[in-house]
Amino acid sequence: MCFKKMLDMASKSTYDRWIPIHQTCFPYMVFKKYATELKRLDMSYESSKRYTYAHLKIDGAVWTDKASKFLYTHNNDEISLKTWSETYENFDNWVRLNKLLAMSSYFETYIAAIISLALESDPGLLIGCPHCVDGIKLKKLGISPISEDDLKEHLKQCTRGDWMARTSHMKKLFGVIPQSLTDKLSDLEKMRNLRNKIGHAFGRDIEDARYATIVTIQPMERLTLKTYIKYQNLIDEIARDINDELMKSHIGNYQYLLHCHDSYAELLKYDHQERPRAFKKIIGQDTLNPLPKDFCSWIINYYQSL
Repeated sequence: MCFKKMLDMASKSTYDRWIPIHQTCFPYMVFKKYATELKRLDMSYESSKRYTYAHLKIDGAVWTDKASKFLYTHNNDEISLKTWSETYENFDNWVRLNKLLAMSSYFETYIAAIISLALESDPGLLIGCPHCVDGIKLKKLGISPISEDDLKEHLKQCTRGDWMARTSHMKKLFGVIPQSLTDKLSDLEKMRNLRNKIGHAFGRDIEDARYATIVTIQPMERLTLKTYIKYQNLIDEIARDINDELMKSHIGNYQYLLHCHDSYAELLKYDHQERPRAFKKIIGQDTLNPLPKDFCSWIINYYQSL
């Protein structure tokens, strides 16, 4: 197929480089899988908790009973059920704190991944000229518009430090950021500070925990179930809004073009008519959304026309 014919086919198609056929990017799919995994772990933990308390009641347990009569206590016969329950409530709080730590971690991983994808797709962002150059064309030519060190620095400024600085850098890169990100800065900061206390001081105030003359441990930070759910919903909302904004503005169909680039040597083993089917099979292993055959044809034609 000649170059001019391929270019004409790409230009006449109903598909567009910058209008995504699907609204979900691959990093957001991964984010949702992490979120689902955490919720399932939470389900397992909560089920065990409810089952234990329900059966203590069925067994006729009272607060003054020795906990070892019903539960494992490291062979300590002095612990009453009331003391055990109070300890369990502290453990319950500790679990919520660590779930917040995990949630914050995969949220930051997602932000780094989707920003990398957007900059790779639309490198004109780096000079304040979005869509002026197609990232897949540079990829095909073996040209990198940004050094690995510079990319790491951009990602660092979007995922480290206080949230005011993070959102400021995101706005510098993309011009606009989701309104939910702006509206929730205060909550994000509270969550970030709490996350740091969990990660660096076992859930305590960092400065107090490092004070050399204190020989007692400080009380653990408290995170109620209501506040935890609030943070969980907040992260889900912002992650979705970032996906929606960057997909429609800077990513478009880049992910599928990148798959075409990575698998092009394999596709060349097939004749022109069979390549769309082969590409659909290849990419079907990596995406939850089935792709129309004519879209696969458009992707291959677009890539070849560059």
